[in-house]
Amino acid sequence: MATSDKLPSTTTTTNIPNVIPEKELKESTPNLTTEQTKGKKLRKIKKPKQTNSKLLWLIGHIMTLSFGIFYSIYYVQRRSQHRFLPWISYKLALIGIWLSYTISIQSQYNLKSIPHYTTLISTENFQYLLLSIFWFFNRNSMFKILPYMIVSLLHIAQKFNLNAILKLESKLSALVLYNELFLFLILTIDTLLLRGTSGYGLIAYCMFMWLRILQSENTRFFLYDNIKKFDTQISKSKNEKVKSAWIKVKKFLSTKQARFEQKYL
Repeated sequence: MATSDKLPSTTTTTNIPNVIPEKELKESTPNLTTEQTKGKKLRKIKKPKQTNSKLLWLIGHIMTLSFGIFYSIYYVQRRSQHRFLPWISYKLALIGIWLSYTISIQSQYNLKSIPHYTTLISTENFQYLLLSIFWFFNRNSMFKILPYMIVSLLHIAQKFNLNAILKLESKLSALVLYNELFLFLILTIDTLLLRGTSGYGLIAYCMFMWLRILQSENTRFFLYDNIKKFDTQISKSKNEKVKSAWIKVKKFLSTKQARFEQKYL
């Protein structure tokens, strides 16, 4: 998950009328008599309201990071279940995600000309926004909001020029990728153990990961690199059944990769 949640633009396009200098105005404007100006009303020009999108964007990231850290403290201590404070902190962190990502998407497109949903769903911000909405109604987990917390941390660091944190951007980005892979394993295990609504979460997350594989070159490279490492370990195994099963998996993945490259690359 690259930090593509861009800072919304603060510039606004307004139709500002051409203003004539006062001296030139006196020379070019004829003297109007009292009879000509009689009955005419002066109207005050209303100034366009300035939006606070930049402030709301920052508030959203601060909410995500602060409430996310608060929830993570309870989660690490195994005290996040059946307690109101960590529960509400988790929900507020997700609301902060909705706020910041909605502002980012709004800054990319004009509200009067929002593109088709097929265009929106191909953007990284919209994909992560949809996933956060699903997480709101699914089981709470620190690993579900950790990528958003890292993105918020990097954007806040960029906003306030915290160079010590910005130097760790590459490592934090790698942490996001490993977290996404680890979250997939957690959801798979929870689904096999029939824990809550993990089955629905796994299906939604598989759809999300498929979109990321289609759209993100970093995600594809990361998965390919880990499959190569896994292949090296499996090749050393003496169990023939495991080897034959892994060969079938590799053949399936190679076929899908070839079709993907032919269709999209």
